[in-house]
Amino acid sequence: MGAQGGKKRPRDAPPRPGPSAGRGRRPPEDGAEDGAGARGAREPGKAAGGKPTKKRRKEKKEKAEERRGGEERELPTPEAGRTKTTKKRRKKEKKAEERKGGYEGDGKKRELPAPPPAVLSPRPFATRAEDHCETPAAAFRDVEPLLYRLAKRLNKAKADLRIYDPFYCEGSMVAHLNALGFASVHNRNEDFYEVRRRGAVPEHDVLVTNPPFSGDHVERLLRWAREGNGGRPFLLLLPNFVATKGWFDGDAPWLFVVPAKEDYLFWAPGREGGRVRGRHILPKANGKEFPCFWFAFLGEHHAKVLHWWRKTGHRLHGHTVTVAETAAELPRGARAEKRPNPRQRAKARRKQQQQPGR
Repeated sequence: MGAQGGKKRPRDAPPRPGPSAGRGRRPPEDGAEDGAGARGAREPGKAAGGKPTKKRRKEKKEKAEERRGGEERELPTPEAGRTKTTKKRRKKEKKAEERKGGYEGDGKKRELPAPPPAVLSPRPFATRAEDHCETPAAAFRDVEPLLYRLAKRLNKAKADLRIYDPFYCEGSMVAHLNALGFASVHNRNEDFYEVRRRGAVPEHDVLVTNPPFSGDHVERLLRWAREGNGGRPFLLLLPNFVATKGWFDGDAPWLFVVPAKEDYLFWAPGREGGRVRGRHILPKANGKEFPCFWFAFLGEHHAKVLHWWRKTGHRLHGHTVTVAETAAELPRGARAEKRPNPRQRAKARRKQQQQPGR
């Protein structure tokens, strides 16, 4: 077939206009190249697209060096750049490690704490054997950033922060805190209530303890920590149900530090001359296990440390802890429902027995 209308173009017909002279394009001016020649034209010293050529770039660089007085600067080699970057990264990591603490937080190697004793040691005062459990090292690691920041607020180094634990089990908490860089820890085999009666409570900056859970120990300790310890900061490792008690002041400023991954396992030393072997346990009440977490108040520094935690401190932990300011903000697994009183429990049992089929 031919061209338009089936007619063949004559051999002597003029050529059709090219793309440079077609519709929508300006025809080339006199003396200008048509078609690809016009598109390919470029200024001297510039490559296609208007960019300077390699030769032109070299000339500009030489002229710039002449204007600077002929001084040549040595460009850093890739190896030097990598070395500098590595040094900066290592310095940054070291600072982060010092803030975070840990067994090598200050660059010094430390030995890990000794394992807990297998058998409970004797006490010079009356106690209940089930109250003696060693706090795990993970619990102290979780509050290390708070203690570090508190030391900063007091213009003290970690090693100089005076920590007081009035309830003695086997003393492993001293080793755990020493491993985190806290060297001034007071925890001795003595009766705390007798020490208070004599007015011999040692000087300290912060109270850190896991008290006995039986009887009214927790209630008495909380009252003394809030009202009788000069407003000093305290961190108490307590059962979750404490927040539901009537004597617990939920309106006071609090900072709850809850382990995010798994509950703390406590070490119960062996008893009865070795007939009861030591083991790791979760605390129980009425046959039911319950989690424990930190109840903290940081005294006059509470608001400042809390602000620091929201801004920076939480990043030091990653996702190992959850922090709440009220009992309502606690994670679901850490909350405890208020236990009914004996009359309510008896009524519930009678109602259950009256159900058909029982």
